[in-house]
Amino acid sequence: CCNSQAKLNPRSTRNKELRIEFKEELKLELWDLKDRLRGEIKSEMQSLLELYLGRPFASVVGG
Repeated sequence: CCNSQAKLNPRSTRNKELRIEFKEELKLELWDLKDRLRGEIKSEMQSLLELYLGRPFASVVGG
């Protein structure tokens, strides 16, 4: 897959590399955010269960 434009303009190749790099970094950020949100939601649910049942109920949440 040889793009003649890329050969003529090395800058476009660099831009493509930067875009890919940015996408990867963004993906990692999103994974991190998702994990943190999942943890927060899990602890909120656990708190609500404990409130509702009136006692600790960790076995349902699996944590």
